[in-house]
Amino acid sequence: MYSVLVFMHLLLHSLEASGSIHMSILDQTEIDRANTSRRATALVDIHSHTKMSRTGNTLASDEPVSESNRNKSMSSSTQNFVPDLKGVTAKRLPSTDPCDLKINPPSSANILKKYCDLKPYNKTPCVQIGNSKCYCSGGLVNCSGKKNIPNLAYIPKLPAGSVCLYFANNNAKFLQESFFANVSNIRVLDFSNNALTTVSAQTFSKLKNLEYLILNSNSLNSRNLINILRFAPYYRLDLIGVHLDGLSVFKTFTNITTKQIVMDFNFLQQLDLGEMSTLKNIQLLSCRCCNINGITSAYIPTLTQLDLRNNNITDFPKTCRANSTISMTREPRIEENEGSSPSFFPSLSQLYLDSNQIVQLPESVDLCVSQMNVLSFAQNNITRIPSKIFASLTRLTRIDMKKMANPIQIIESGSFGAPSLSTLYLNRNNISFGHGNISRSMFEGAHKLRDLYIDHNRIGSTPVEVLEEIFNFTANVEHLYMSDSGLTVIPVSALNKLTKLQSLFIYNNKIQAIPDAAFDRMISLRRLNLQNNQISLVRETSFSPETIARLIEIDLSHNMFLCNCDLLWFQSWLKSNGSRVFDHNDSYICSDIHNVRVQDYKESLQACYFSRSTYIIFVVCLSIFLFAFLLFAALFRYRWQIRLMLYERKASLRDNVRMQGEFKFDIFIIYSNEDSDWVEKCLLSVVEVS
Repeated sequence: MYSVLVFMHLLLHSLEASGSIHMSILDQTEIDRANTSRRATALVDIHSHTKMSRTGNTLASDEPVSESNRNKSMSSSTQNFVPDLKGVTAKRLPSTDPCDLKINPPSSANILKKYCDLKPYNKTPCVQIGNSKCYCSGGLVNCSGKKNIPNLAYIPKLPAGSVCLYFANNNAKFLQESFFANVSNIRVLDFSNNALTTVSAQTFSKLKNLEYLILNSNSLNSRNLINILRFAPYYRLDLIGVHLDGLSVFKTFTNITTKQIVMDFNFLQQLDLGEMSTLKNIQLLSCRCCNINGITSAYIPTLTQLDLRNNNITDFPKTCRANSTISMTREPRIEENEGSSPSFFPSLSQLYLDSNQIVQLPESVDLCVSQMNVLSFAQNNITRIPSKIFASLTRLTRIDMKKMANPIQIIESGSFGAPSLSTLYLNRNNISFGHGNISRSMFEGAHKLRDLYIDHNRIGSTPVEVLEEIFNFTANVEHLYMSDSGLTVIPVSALNKLTKLQSLFIYNNKIQAIPDAAFDRMISLRRLNLQNNQISLVRETSFSPETIARLIEIDLSHNMFLCNCDLLWFQSWLKSNGSRVFDHNDSYICSDIHNVRVQDYKESLQACYFSRSTYIIFVVCLSIFLFAFLLFAALFRYRWQIRLMLYERKASLRDNVRMQGEFKFDIFIIYSNEDSDWVEKCLLSVVEVS
């Protein structure tokens, strides 16, 4: 049922794309995104698109992994393109799940770039097959999507210089021995999606120079596959979505020289690498989206790249040839002629295990891959990183373990102490770095670590003292990613430990202010990204002239700027440098003034002569003075009335005191004003005493 669905989906998609040439680009890693668009417009391949996995990584190709040319904006995602045959327009495909059967599986574009020169494009047909026409573009002959092509006995002669034949989507079910007799010089052949049912024993014997064969989306039984493998291409064989349910057919041959085999979108379930051990030149093996549950390791000394992403693997593949650690599901297999190497894969340099169900990493003694350069196991169920697990891998330069299904709870001392490690993806793991089970010496021994991704973790709740201890072991880090980590302040003292830091990405946090001289001690800093925080003010004291001179890229966009006098210095800096230094130059918007850019905000210079605090003090003092003046004026205006009120109040109080005693007689005395002094001083005292 699974294989039927695979075929139907791929067939439908190929029918929709009929008549155009597609290209699939096998990006090396997430950090090669910058080159994706360039490759897409330069190359043409079959069943292609630039396809990212759920972890952000792409299928390894025949080129070595590059750690350079990373996009400046880390939040942007890779866009997928399908180039038109004429090179005029590019059809954009939506990003989807890597095991979505509606999208085309990948294939390499590098070989096509090397052998299939696409210029010039010939607008007139270069080959006539019945009523159907083929068009040439340099060394590429496009005969795809011709549904009305009759059952051919052979391919007609092609123009001189033709090295690539695109013959997909043609419903060519039967391949007789003479089918390719006229195209023996072809180096690259795409025969995808032809509902192929019959392949004669000698059909592919005519293709003496074949280096790259693509048979995707055909239903190949064992007999047909044997007839194909008998004359397998020298360089690469793509068998994507061809209903393979096992690899036993490969054991039949010992003379296959193919270096790369891609068998994605099949239904293998159990991957027995012993069945591939007869391939003496195999370098790359890809079995993505094959529903693999278990792996049996075997000695394959030439294998350099193994891609097992998007399967159901629960145990880390065994790499050591000890009896106790050879196979996860079967008895050990060690042949007498396998030499004395302790490793099943002595040449393995790239291993991709992303998007599986692995729950535990092996101990360091169980990793026998001394040539390992890239190890990627993102999106698994790992919660513990053992101590010094990678210490013996002296050539390991890149580890990708982002976005685990559950938070990583235990990281032991020296977990990432690989002596050559330069890039570590530890992001999107919800790690609480301040927790007791997270060792502060996890980076001990990682002396060459340059690119550190710890974004989307709980850094904001981590005490700055803990960060200082952690960064003590990362002095050589040049590019640090701490976005979306709940930061409310910039951990300046911890960042000062990174004396060689060149790029700092702390966007999408809750930082409210930039401290004075925050970056002055980071003497190597060149790029700073603080976009989408809550910064309202950028002071002149935050950036010294020396720091400003060092910075070549700054992103402070999408912050909550308060456009007032205090922001005029930053406005001047922003205007004078513009897009030369500041990224997203049009996204510096005043939060307190609707739809006004910081660059366009206008304030009177005269109103900004004094600082805001000076104005506050002045207003307070003036208010006190005015209040005092008004109070004095009111008292002066009503001074007599106030005196009368006070006098009457005093008299009333005196009468109340006098009336408080006990009296026997009441005397009422009438006297004139002239006698008031005598009455009060003499008469009253005599009467009251007597």
